Amino acid sequence: MKNKKEVYMLVLNAVLIALGVVLSSFLQIPIYSDIRIDLSYVVIVVMCLMYNPIQAGLSAMSIAMLESSLFTQYGFSISWATANFVVGFGISLAFMLTKTMRKNWLKHIINVGTIVVSVAIGMLFVKTIIECNLYNIPFEVKIVKNSVAFGIDTAACLLGYLAILPRLLKMKLNGLDANNEIEEVN
Repeated sequence: MKNKKEVYMLVLNAVLIALGVVLSSFLQIPIYSDIRIDLSYVVIVVMCLMYNPIQAGLSAMSIAMLESSLFTQYGFSISWATANFVVGFGISLAFMLTKTMRKNWLKHIINVGTIVVSVAIGMLFVKTIIECNLYNIPFEVKIVKNSVAFGIDTAACLLGYLAILPRLLKMKLNGLDANNEIEEVN
């Protein structure tokens, strides 16, 4: 039984990563220069609900690694991959810690706040510092561009949270969590 669940989770993770790469590569909305609305963050938020923080971070990192390696003109982006790890880890950690909270309104405020903070740490700090050091870009220049990306990526993550919100409420009403539902499928 455990082996079947592990195979199910592995296949589900591969499908979600592939969906994230497709959304990031082919269903993007350009905003300015190379800044675009990246819908893979919707998938990342779903992964954060399902996985522990390390798994969610690595899965989010995998989306960035695959998309940047396969479909961008610049090749692999260590800054984007690392920022995605931070975002996935932080959001998943918040979901895990707030899962048993009794006050639904407080749980959602904490989750939304953590989404904003995780994207800020990942995109504004980690990604900016790595790119400034790798490419000798002045911090003042890079932080402006990454601030715009931070706003767009935060909006995409919040869209993902809104997409899973009815599911969260249903699980709360039925007394289920994501792991119990997966076991029922098997």
